[in-house]
Amino acid sequence: MGELALAGELDLDVRGSLTPGTVLTIMSGSSINGSFHALPENRVLSAGGYLFRVSYPNNSMTLTVLRALPQAN
Repeated sequence: MGELALAGELDLDVRGSLTPGTVLTIMSGSSINGSFHALPENRVLSAGGYLFRVSYPNNSMTLTVLRALPQAN
C-alpha cells in the first residue's frame, strides 16, 4: 500500500442494489493526505440513486450507504 494524495472530483458509477449501512472502501493506503473536492469528513453525497456518508478512517476513503433516493417518474 502506498501513500494516497486526494484532490479533484470523485465520480461514482453505481450499479446494482445497495443496502443501507453497507460500507464501501473506495481506496486505502499507508497514509492519506487531502480529500476529494467538496467532500470533507461526514459530508453526504448523492450518487447513482443513493445517499452516502463520506469518511476518511484509518488511511482509507469510505462511503457508507445511508438510503436509496426515490426514483423520479
